[in-house]
Amino acid sequence: MSTTNEGFRERIATIATELAGRAVEAERARKPDDASIGAIEATGLFSLLVPKRYGGREASLSALVEPVSKLAEGCTSTAWVASFYAAHSWIASLFPERARAEFFATRPYVRAPAPFAPTGTAVEVEGGYRLRGRWRWATGVMHADWAFAAALVQPAAGPPEARLFALPIGDVKVIDTWRVAGMSATGSNDIAVEDVFVPSYRTIPFEAFKNGETPGAAELDSPLYRIPMPPLLALSASLPALGAARAAVRGFERSMKQRYMAYENKHQDERPLAQARLARATSLVSTAELILRDVGGRIDASTTRTEPLTILERAAIRMSAASAVHACKEAIQIVAEAAGSSAFFEDQPIQRLLRDVTVLSTHVVFDWDGTSEMYGRVLLGRKPGTVLV
Repeated sequence: MSTTNEGFRERIATIATELAGRAVEAERARKPDDASIGAIEATGLFSLLVPKRYGGREASLSALVEPVSKLAEGCTSTAWVASFYAAHSWIASLFPERARAEFFATRPYVRAPAPFAPTGTAVEVEGGYRLRGRWRWATGVMHADWAFAAALVQPAAGPPEARLFALPIGDVKVIDTWRVAGMSATGSNDIAVEDVFVPSYRTIPFEAFKNGETPGAAELDSPLYRIPMPPLLALSASLPALGAARAAVRGFERSMKQRYMAYENKHQDERPLAQARLARATSLVSTAELILRDVGGRIDASTTRTEPLTILERAAIRMSAASAVHACKEAIQIVAEAAGSSAFFEDQPIQRLLRDVTVLSTHVVFDWDGTSEMYGRVLLGRKPGTVLV
């Protein structure tokens, strides 16, 4: 099934409605609903960026924009996990061929968390590495079949090298830590590994991901696999915020027509300032969508040229994605302030969307101070000061 055809869009829209109905329980369970993950899986979304030779769609990066943002209109957290499964299946495509054959042996995608902060350690041994450590932010671990985790390897001489390691989920211990104010239904618990052997073909230096110089980039025909990891992450992780903001603003518009202001003897949609809030929030969401579609277009266009994205282009992409996420957060804040106290009951969407996107916006890729500083440094011809660009 093509991800651009009407049937796919209709199925995603139907699932988004189902997600909305399960959102409260998913938040209480602190993980995505099993039926929700199964339904999204059946659409083929997780295989969107996987090579065709393994049964994937090998689509453009922009193809993520509509389905992921649509799912987030129902549940920000579940859409976040879905976007990461798609992105992490792309990461799986970058490993050496032997690893890819294992990842895609039974289906054209993986369900894997991928904490990239190198908080583990690894020691090189014959045929591979012995890995140990603990990692936070393991998004997707609650329905995972693989896990990717970054660790530092200390060579005989010189500085340590950060590498990404791939393990079957059976080698990983899940630690129940995910008790948060927002994005609760992602189930992004900690994971730990105790002295596990990882063969050499299931590890890649972090620098290779950063610069689009992985085995998959060299061995696969499509330029999709030569995209540097940070720009792809910036786009895919921002899309749930767009859907959440759409849902909040549309919900506010509906409630304005229904909410009767008893002390003023009129409905809220008669208030000029409420009308102005709706206009401002709608404009912010439209702006965010234009930005993210432009980001996707810029990344896709880079795959058709011979020269890679420059550091300035990459810095601008991260800044654009962060700007879109913060516009979405502002849009939700604008309508939440005027939605009335009843909007803050636990079963009401606006308060959950506000909490979710507030937490989402603190992700390191969207951190406003760090991203702005990084972009300003690059604009001035300085080094970015971070590897996430």
